[in-house]
Amino acid sequence: MGVYPEVSLKDARQRLEEERRILRGGEDPSRKRQEAKTAGVDKSKNTFEVVTLEWLAKFSGNWVPNHQTRVLGLFKNHVFPEIGAMPIADVTEKDLLDVLAKLQVVTEDRDKPAIDTAHRVRAYFGRIYRYALPSRRIKSDPTPALRDCLPPCQRGTSPP
Repeated sequence: MGVYPEVSLKDARQRLEEERRILRGGEDPSRKRQEAKTAGVDKSKNTFEVVTLEWLAKFSGNWVPNHQTRVLGLFKNHVFPEIGAMPIADVTEKDLLDVLAKLQVVTEDRDKPAIDTAHRVRAYFGRIYRYALPSRRIKSDPTPALRDCLPPCQRGTSPP
């Protein structure tokens, strides 16, 4: 419950009684403390940007270096400024859809069709979330809801 000079006897008894209430409720107090402790740390370590860079480092090893640079640049210029600092568990379908909508507007003036780029980024979102799901950084994958939110690609192009 704590070390004596730092925690008074009265406070230690109150903490003990609270832990007993938690035990009677069928929960493990030490697990609850551990979850509370790691929740604050995990949110800062599990931002969308951190998880994306981790995914890139792990899975881009067999990519052509130019492709890796393009994907990283796409995320650094268009995705990270919007949602990079958010904890990945807090990013919603709407946040991802807003990024895709802005990406379409930004890339319309370039030679590459904007919708193709948006489809590719949507596919990368799915891969990133499928990477984060088994490690329990997120509870659910919001990307399947984005499957039909973009208009189809132009003929002759193929989304991932």
